[in-house]
Amino acid sequence: LLLNLKNLGLPMPDKAILLSPWLDLSLTGDSLATNITTDVMLTPKALQTCAGFYLGQRDPEAPLASPLFGDLKGLPPLLVHASSTELLLSDSKRLVTAVEAQGGVIELTIWAKMPHVFQVFAGRIPEGNEAIQQLGAFLDTGPH
Repeated sequence: LLLNLKNLGLPMPDKAILLSPWLDLSLTGDSLATNITTDVMLTPKALQTCAGFYLGQRDPEAPLASPLFGDLKGLPPLLVHASSTELLLSDSKRLVTAVEAQGGVIELTIWAKMPHVFQVFAGRIPEGNEAIQQLGAFLDTGPH
């Protein structure tokens, strides 16, 4: 969405949050292998199937499908949450490297042993509550 807004010359938000983002539909992240036994929600086969449904015959490295391969200059400050045990962890780590290399501002919080998008469990697990508080604090602060 952020890359598309930028490409279209539309206004960007002041900040953005990404929760366990899937940023590489070509599925080249190393955590697809290293976290294969620890991710309780996703499997490489499920990701491959979903990528196929979304992409059809299109290039999996097209930036609007896989932002890791795009021009990330000019994005607003980002806060990313990911789990140490999820298949998509390396997407978040590679995003930090790419955004910082292109002069952007990004913060990554890696939560230990949480399921994919665990923030939906706010009100049920303390980590969910803490994550929501952190997201709110990030959005409430002035520009970075």
